[in-house]
Amino acid sequence: MKGKIKVSIVIIEVLIALGILAVPLFWVQKIARAASTGKAMMAYREGAVDIPRYRIWTGSSWSAEAVALDVVGDTNWAVLRSCPKRNEKVLGVLDHLSDVNVQVWNGTTETWGNLLTDATTNTGTPAKRAFDIAYEQSSGDAIVVFSVDSNQPQYYSWNGSAWGTVAESAVAVGDATADIEWVGLASKPGADEIIMVTQDTLLDIYAQVWDGSAWGNAVNLTTATEIADKQCFDVAYEQSRKRAMVVYTTLDNNTPKYSMWDTIDLWVAGGSATPTATAGDDLRWVKLAARLGSNELLLGVSDDAYDLNVQLWYSGASETWSNATTEVIGGTLKSLPTLDFRCFNVAYESTSGEGMVVWSDDDETAEYCNWDGSSWSGGSTAMSATATYSVAWVALASNPD
Repeated sequence: MKGKIKVSIVIIEVLIALGILAVPLFWVQKIARAASTGKAMMAYREGAVDIPRYRIWTGSSWSAEAVALDVVGDTNWAVLRSCPKRNEKVLGVLDHLSDVNVQVWNGTTETWGNLLTDATTNTGTPAKRAFDIAYEQSSGDAIVVFSVDSNQPQYYSWNGSAWGTVAESAVAVGDATADIEWVGLASKPGADEIIMVTQDTLLDIYAQVWDGSAWGNAVNLTTATEIADKQCFDVAYEQSRKRAMVVYTTLDNNTPKYSMWDTIDLWVAGGSATPTATAGDDLRWVKLAARLGSNELLLGVSDDAYDLNVQLWYSGASETWSNATTEVIGGTLKSLPTLDFRCFNVAYESTSGEGMVVWSDDDETAEYCNWDGSSWSGGSTAMSATATYSVAWVALASNPD
């Protein structure tokens, strides 16, 4: 491991924990890095306290715990994103009352401010992460998108000095009786384009595109994803060709599906990836990571047999999924301790380009494998937590330097 990936794991008893999200009474955390400083920040909930906590990774050690601004609600989910243009981060919190509150970190003064209180007071359910945040990679403006317990997402924009004065509406998707429960965003490298993916109560998954000024090009990817209480999709951009890929699951199917977006061909149904689970096993959580300077993507998917399955996407003269593993990475059986939480994650080291998969093995120590471009390493263990509980959520952030 080259030291370019920082791992963040929340651990609490009886496999109750969270990373980017949560449910009532859960702790949560997320990490993000600032391209201008290389420092990492971890934001999280501590007990039944309304004020989010955070720590900063300096490159050699974590800072003492500090407090952000009071959001007047117990954090269920937290999302933390870094600005590509300024020494700045945006932290969004969904609390146990279904409110979304957002605040901005000024990395120069090392202070929190610009609290956007109650961007929405009703996402529908605090048990699902019905909001997300992304930065436009050219302008440096931020977008926070959230559900208002309906089929039409709303959003606020941040221009570096102020939030928009009112919430604006994105494209309504799906049945009017369906409520959006999961939201995922991905930013196009070097541009202001952002992809939004939503999953609703009727098991529909939709995607739409932000062009820097408005949402459009909405598409229905499936009307029957696998399960409502898991995020059954993820989205990422190829870093070289700059096409977006959405990977998602469908009902009673062991094979992930995917669709591609670019500004020329628009939405193109890509079809099926390689079957990543044993026949009869249904897919659950989905995680996708992009390799810098490449069109390679790393996909991790869990299934209802508690297996962790991975494969890689290559896009060059030909487009293929390859190096799929069903239950086994690097010769080691991967059996996850729970389906309730996403107790695995995938990422790439920015300098070496090596991929990494981190997962819980039903104890207090996370395990990982590296992909060196041709093969997986054998399973290794990360540092043990001081508590003797099982790892239930894994978050990763790559150093962009």
